[in-house]
Amino acid sequence: MMKLIRLTLLSLAFVLSGAVFGQSNLPACIESDVSRWSNCTGLVTTSNFIYSGAFLNGKFHGFGVLDVLHPSAKGQKYVGEFKDGNFNGQGTYTFLNGNKYVGEYKDGKRNGQGTFTLANGNKYVGEFKDDKYNGQGTYTFLNGNKYVGEFKDGKRNGQGTYTFADGNKYVGEFKDGKFNGQGTYTYLNGTKYVGEFKDDKYNGQGTYTFLNGNKYVGEFKDNKRNGQGVTITADAGIVLSEWIDDKEHGKFIRYNADKKIQMSGISAGGKIVSREDVDPNDFKRIATSIISDAFNELQERASQRLAEKRRRSEEADKFNEQEKIRKKLEYESKLVIENNKKFGTTGVVLHLDYFNTECLQSLHGKGLGFGLCTMEGEDFNVNASVRNNLKVDIKDIEVECKYVAQSGTDLTPTRFTRNKTTIYQRWTPGQIKNINFKIGGVQQTKNLKCKVLTWK
Repeated sequence: MMKLIRLTLLSLAFVLSGAVFGQSNLPACIESDVSRWSNCTGLVTTSNFIYSGAFLNGKFHGFGVLDVLHPSAKGQKYVGEFKDGNFNGQGTYTFLNGNKYVGEYKDGKRNGQGTFTLANGNKYVGEFKDDKYNGQGTYTFLNGNKYVGEFKDGKRNGQGTYTFADGNKYVGEFKDGKFNGQGTYTYLNGTKYVGEFKDDKYNGQGTYTFLNGNKYVGEFKDNKRNGQGVTITADAGIVLSEWIDDKEHGKFIRYNADKKIQMSGISAGGKIVSREDVDPNDFKRIATSIISDAFNELQERASQRLAEKRRRSEEADKFNEQEKIRKKLEYESKLVIENNKKFGTTGVVLHLDYFNTECLQSLHGKGLGFGLCTMEGEDFNVNASVRNNLKVDIKDIEVECKYVAQSGTDLTPTRFTRNKTTIYQRWTPGQIKNINFKIGGVQQTKNLKCKVLTWK
């Protein structure tokens, strides 16, 4: 019988060596006494579990797989490293309910860095100690909420950031999984609370900033203004008042920016019930520094409003000036178009203005008649003038000049050393501008014509 058991264990060990423990070089365990298994791989089955893996001195040691058979945890499984019979090192534990842990173990417990994925879709990634979240970690909820920060004994404890799926965010202290201590709660719409928290609610001294620019600094209880506080209003004034359940209830004093009392009296349920003198000393629970800071903020707001008003005025003046220029250019552009339709493409006349006297005498002596005459490489002037009554503010006018033979044939000369030029000048009606060209001596040429190519 013992021989059969040894053969069975031997065959299973060889199977495991080839399948589960392909990465191991350990031989198969063949001793009949499991307590003597050492530096080998084998299989052990009990009423509580099935273990297949490495052994050292009769204990699970090295890489192995443990399947739980005990009724209380049947179906759970561990795959990873063992030491002295316990989970130690890197491993993966799959729970019957679908939860799963991947990470470090020590002495049979989750210790070190790891990832715990819950069957409901939530996930924790971070540090563990004795099977609990401890240290820095990130907990992501299926609904999109997320916490990044410190943990202790499986709960959010210490400094952290909790971001809600709707965009709201809390940054501050936690205790037993709740907002406790100093923190900042920022809403997606821009409102914000900075101050003390208890059990996820505003409790204690805090500052709440509203969308309309108002700001309340004072006491809170259960998320509501309760006690004495200072309200900095958007219309440049401050109010000292008493509150119950988020409504003004009790004494109040309203100041303007010059620290003068505008009104004082008694309110109830958010409504003024009487106007009477109230002693500022009745608000001793509000720190003097808070009131001083409130007036300083009023002055800063006034300075900011003045600076903004000046900035807008300067921008308006600049815009108006630019608009005037734009309309002027638009008007002149329309005039250009109208004059172009009436006088031609540009309204600019280009014509000959200069002849070389020596060359002309030479031509007459040869009986060649009166025509265009220049010496080889000589500068030849072509006058350009504005012929309509429009002032031309546009500077860049490109012109091209060509020889035209007596027959009217267009002869673009090969010896034209400069047949195009761009004028970078401002022209006004009646002005004449000279354009210089260099041309060769072509005696059969009757005229030199120039045309405007572009008018920018």
